[in-house]
Amino acid sequence: MTIFDVLPGYALGLIFLTVPGYFLTLAFFTENNKSKLERFILSVLLSITFLPLLLLIENQVIGIAINLTSVLATTLIIILFGLGFYLKKRKTVKNFVKINPFE
Repeated sequence: MTIFDVLPGYALGLIFLTVPGYFLTLAFFTENNKSKLERFILSVLLSITFLPLLLLIENQVIGIAINLTSVLATTLIIILFGLGFYLKKRKTVKNFVKINPFE
C-alpha cells in the first residue's frame, strides 16, 4: 500500500473535519475578529461535535442507518443550515445598518 492509495481517504477526512464546522462558525460568529487559526480550530471542533451528534440522533430517534449516504446527507444539511443562517444574519445586519437612525 502506497501513500497514493490512502491519500483520497485523508483528503475526504479533512473535508469532513473542516467544512461543516466552517459553515457553522460562519453562522455562529459573523464578526471578523476571529483569526484564521481560531476559525480553523473552531471549525474542526464543531465538526467533531455536531456531525456525530446528529448522526446519533438520526440513528437512535428516527432509525436511519449510519452509512455513507446518511453521513453525506447530514454533512450537507449542516453546511446548508450554517450557510443559510449566515446569509440571513448578514442580510439582517445590512438592513439594520441601512435604517440606523444614528448615522
